[in-house]
Amino acid sequence: MNFLAHQFLSFDDPALKTGNLLGEFVKGKDYQQYTPALQKGILLHRKIDDFTDRHPLVSELSKSMHTTFHKYSPVIVDIYFDYCLAINWWRFSDQNLNDFAQNTYAELQSFAPILPDRIQTVINRMQEHDWLSHYQTMEGIQISFNNLIHRARFDNNIKEAISYLYVHQKNIEAIFLEFFPEIIVECKGYLKGLERI
Repeated sequence: MNFLAHQFLSFDDPALKTGNLLGEFVKGKDYQQYTPALQKGILLHRKIDDFTDRHPLVSELSKSMHTTFHKYSPVIVDIYFDYCLAINWWRFSDQNLNDFAQNTYAELQSFAPILPDRIQTVINRMQEHDWLSHYQTMEGIQISFNNLIHRARFDNNIKEAISYLYVHQKNIEAIFLEFFPEIIVECKGYLKGLERI
């Protein structure tokens, strides 16, 4: 799951959305320095990543792509899944994707003053370049892949990710549509468990 799915799976709770974004950057026990509401979002982020990585459908998809993309297969699957969520948004939300994106940026900005400078920069870039809405087009996810290429530390075939998606989209989308309702249920159950702690 990439940025869009993580924000969607925060279920319109601004603190959860912010903590979920923080979860991309906060490691180990460092999450304990944040408020309980933000901690919950960070832990939710970790739950989403763990559930996704361990899910048999996702694991099998990632393995099938390993010959082409090697160690970057899981990251590419995350971006593919955000694309699948964006083009199937109507299945999961009554809210327009563009409206969801703009509301999310405003909610994240409301927390920005209490966040580290690095996270404030991420939020500003997310809003300026409309990261959440751009997942609904091939051109948009190409931007994500270009950013990944710039960050990659090892030899890779990430430049082939769009052409791979053109060939395999039907299968990838079918896997996503089977997987995503399961992670929605998992996340809602996980959050209820956190409320009892």
